[in-house]
Amino acid sequence: MLAQFDVSRRKVLQVFLGTLRESEVERINDRISQAVMETCLAMTIFRDEFNVEFVAMFVILTFVKVFHWLVQDRVDYIETTPTVSRLHHLRIVSFMNLLLVRQCHLHLNNYAWCLLKLQQ
Repeated sequence: MLAQFDVSRRKVLQVFLGTLRESEVERINDRISQAVMETCLAMTIFRDEFNVEFVAMFVILTFVKVFHWLVQDRVDYIETTPTVSRLHHLRIVSFMNLLLVRQCHLHLNNYAWCLLKLQQ
């Protein structure tokens, strides 16, 4: 499962962002360490419900967070760079739309799951 996430991550980054700049990689590493620590502390609240599904959702959440951070860093880079091609703008906007659709899909699934749990 983690191998699938890694392959998906590499493909998405290659298609939408190209190669990452060194500063982007450094910022992501800093943010990931903080996010993992915060999430591990939050996991202590849900230790009774800790299972494979919970870990999978944690991994998905982390990947989505990383992609949002990368888009934010890339948009900041575009704002400060004088010459950026239209293709680069198109790739960023497409990636932002993909993230939006994925977020909506996750929210709808969670909403439906909660409704099913309430009905039982």
